[in-house]
Amino acid sequence: IFNQKLNLPDQVRESRLSPVDTLMWLGIYLSVAAVISYYTITSIGSIIRSRRRSRELKEQAKRKREERDQKRKSSLQGIEKPSDQLANTILSLTANQLLEAIKSGKHTAELIVTVYCFRARQIGELTNCVAEEFYDEAILEARKVDVRRSNGEQLRTLEGLPISIKDQFYQKDADATCGTAVRTFRPSKEDGLLVSLLRDAGAIPFVRTNVPQSLMLPESDNAIWGRSLNPWQLSRTPGGSSGGEGALIAAQGSILGIGTDIGGSVRIPAHFCGIMSLKTTAQRISEMGLANPEISDFSGQQFILSCSGPMGRTADDLALILREWMAPKAYLSDPFLAPTPWNEEVYARKKERLRIGYYLNDGWFDAAEGCQRAVHQTVKALRDAGHQLIPFEPPRVSEAVRLYFRILASEGQMKNFLLGLDGEELHDSYKLMYYLSRLPSWLTDSMGAIFNHFGRERLGLLLQAGRESTSFEYQMLGVETAEYRWNFVENWRKCQIDAVIAPGGALPAIHHGASDDLTPALSYTFLYNLLGFPAGVVPITLVRDDEQEYVSRIDDLLTSSARKTMKESAGLPLGIQVVTLPYQDELCLRIMQEVESLIPFHHLPPLVQDLVQK
Repeated sequence: IFNQKLNLPDQVRESRLSPVDTLMWLGIYLSVAAVISYYTITSIGSIIRSRRRSRELKEQAKRKREERDQKRKSSLQGIEKPSDQLANTILSLTANQLLEAIKSGKHTAELIVTVYCFRARQIGELTNCVAEEFYDEAILEARKVDVRRSNGEQLRTLEGLPISIKDQFYQKDADATCGTAVRTFRPSKEDGLLVSLLRDAGAIPFVRTNVPQSLMLPESDNAIWGRSLNPWQLSRTPGGSSGGEGALIAAQGSILGIGTDIGGSVRIPAHFCGIMSLKTTAQRISEMGLANPEISDFSGQQFILSCSGPMGRTADDLALILREWMAPKAYLSDPFLAPTPWNEEVYARKKERLRIGYYLNDGWFDAAEGCQRAVHQTVKALRDAGHQLIPFEPPRVSEAVRLYFRILASEGQMKNFLLGLDGEELHDSYKLMYYLSRLPSWLTDSMGAIFNHFGRERLGLLLQAGRESTSFEYQMLGVETAEYRWNFVENWRKCQIDAVIAPGGALPAIHHGASDDLTPALSYTFLYNLLGFPAGVVPITLVRDDEQEYVSRIDDLLTSSARKTMKESAGLPLGIQVVTLPYQDELCLRIMQEVESLIPFHHLPPLVQDLVQK
């Protein structure tokens, strides 16, 4: 029966199997069938569990947003809203002016915080740029400040100043979601170090701001809080990953905020939204107290480091944050940082004449005409002020782009990224990146070679850069990065320059969803993450009517997307970057302050203008 029913090889059938042999072959066939059945069942089970987990997290994200919305409705009850005239007066003041007003008694801390709470709630509803809100708690803290002042107590450096916090920093009684549903309903028991330093100085955190899922997009959209809108043009993004901060500060919903930057995450929103920000030197400011949207708050990738930085409207306001973050007690709290406290003398040295390099294009992604004009305008203003300006060419930016993407993609198939999501569905803007990361290296190398052969070098480089690395390849990427950094410094020193002026980006604010195609245009910012240099953005001008076309020496899919971005872009803000060598953050900010004074940027987003008129 066994010989006839089982599809055994002829030579086995002809051998007239013994009962033992028959049972052996039966066992083999049953084992194979069992293995196939097991993997089929487990695969189906895994798919079912994955879909169930995805639905659970989607529902969890929805519940978190509903909780925020319900709290929003019940907040500020019984609190008198300041008059529009008084509110506009408060909103027009800088952070330093607000602190002086509190100390002198001209305005109470309660009034200032109340104005910003009402404004942040309004802007949050219009642009969806805020996450959790702590308006009532902030007003209670402000009242305590006023009591201390009335009792004659000495006020601390940031006493009574409302500040906004990116939804990545640990803050007492708040989730640090990083835009991921799995991190909701996990309120922190205490402030992280950087928030604690600001609160110890008297600052009052009053609202948290939106980010992209897992913090790695130049947009701010996730399943919890939704999509943030740019107050300059609602059809465009305020940037990312600190995009909520950019939108809120630009719309006068916050006077000062904090973000992080691993590829331009405080500078892209500043450029897109017309505000100021500074990415500090890598490892000069502690990263303690920051959530990491992976399986651990500690990152195993140590070649390109995330840096915290302030975001605001003036350089002097940004300095308020940096003085606290670079205070001696900050270095006592984090023993792994070399103590390099804030140097007020360097920042205050205003009359020194400097030799400054500049460039209009990085050689990888041509900057739009308006972005180049912003650099020209800055160069002329600094030259007229007595500084020496010379052309500077950043070396081999295409190589920097390759290294940047290769390092961040080294783990392969976005493993850490997906583990951090814990089953949440991947955001649409990541999906192309994910599918490409799953292709075998021989295929990406072949496809890249084909792209290169047909003159599409940028696409070929990006395709080849997204593959997994072996341990040895990863170590060699570290070697190549170190070599590139030293080559850059050698070019810098040959030019004998103190700083560099560069475009804030290749393009103004992009449309929602365009990051799928235009992330490579961010080479102007992530170059300085690869290098570890401090770099800050200063708003300079707006896109003119005659600057709404994109012209490039390269014609590929990236250029086509850039052309779409430039259509109907008139009126969008444009900034420049100021860059210095590592640990010269004070000099960087000082030059930013001078540019700000030479080219005042008093433009307000149309959304804000409409609110003022109403």
